[in-house]
Amino acid sequence: MLALPFYYLVFGGTAFGIGLLAYRLWDRGETNLRTEVISDPDWLFKKARQEPNTNQSLYEFSVQYIAVLKGVFAAPSASKLERLSKLFAAPQNSDDQLWKDMSLRLDEAYNSYSLEYVALIETIATHSQNPSQLYAAHRLATCIGGSSRKLISLGKAIAQNPILTGSLKQ
Repeated sequence: MLALPFYYLVFGGTAFGIGLLAYRLWDRGETNLRTEVISDPDWLFKKARQEPNTNQSLYEFSVQYIAVLKGVFAAPSASKLERLSKLFAAPQNSDDQLWKDMSLRLDEAYNSYSLEYVALIETIATHSQNPSQLYAAHRLATCIGGSSRKLISLGKAIAQNPILTGSLKQ
């Protein structure tokens, strides 16, 4: 009679452990699929349209930016990546107010999708020649509070890119 609770504990713990292992394996597979789609650089080379920079338009742009980022991280598709490419190439990226508005939301996105977030920045840093996209990647890497060493080193590497440094001097 005393062994019955012990068996419940052992078998329940085993079932929980197997379920947790299955979930982790499934989640790793899903993350790898999303990371592969984001790492394909074809989506980077789309053009964006120009809008005036008012505080309200920057706030709305930041809300749209975060929504598209999270959408890409959750389930990347060609249309989502095309919209993200247009956001990265937008001239609003050079406005510091935009990054102040987005800093907390970027923290949330990074905490939820850290592998996808890093893959996105690596893809832009490796394949883009657009100064606006490079600056956006630099800000994405450096705006996260308590960033990982990998993000900090990516941000520094992007900041030293001659394309970005040449456009910032002008």
